Amino acid sequence: MAESNDKEIISQQPDNALTFRATMQNIFKSIAESVSEEEFMGCLTFFKSKQSLLRKLHKTMVDDLYESMNAELEEILAEGSLSEGLGKLKELSTQSIHDPNHIAWRPPGDVLEHLRSHDAEKMIKEQEILQKLVEELEDKNNELKERIVVKRAAAQKIDDRVNRALKAGSVALPQMHKTSDCMQKYIETLFE
Repeated sequence: MAESNDKEIISQQPDNALTFRATMQNIFKSIAESVSEEEFMGCLTFFKSKQSLLRKLHKTMVDDLYESMNAELEEILAEGSLSEGLGKLKELSTQSIHDPNHIAWRPPGDVLEHLRSHDAEKMIKEQEILQKLVEELEDKNNELKERIVVKRAAAQKIDDRVNRALKAGSVALPQMHKTSDCMQKYIETLFE
């Protein structure tokens, strides 16, 4: 009864789901049988004397693994979402405007390398833009440095003049005091 129910479910599925199921079952069978009997016997050395038992254990392991993977596949297919997805994919491929034999564009060689080369192009362009900005800023900084040098030189000249005037004033100031005192005396004598 379970077998007839399985056959009924299988017959209701679209062709692409049947193809998917058959492909996956072949893959599962290859996976289950990928551990050779000799390797299995090498792992279980304590049963070395009982070769027939090891063969039975190996066959049981392969069968159980295959059945469990098939059970998982049946659960996935029973959900229906995979069948729906495969159906949508089939519709899209039939609605495609391109000839199925037409080879679509693909990046040359390694995809990651191609993406890296595209990123490298962008990085080079951005680097050139940043380099121009840096050069402009350096030019502005150089202009500002030149202005600062000119203004510092002018400030130094003014400072030198002020210092000379102060020195001259410090020498002339006592002389002016003497002259002022002398004039004061002359004025006093005139008015007496």
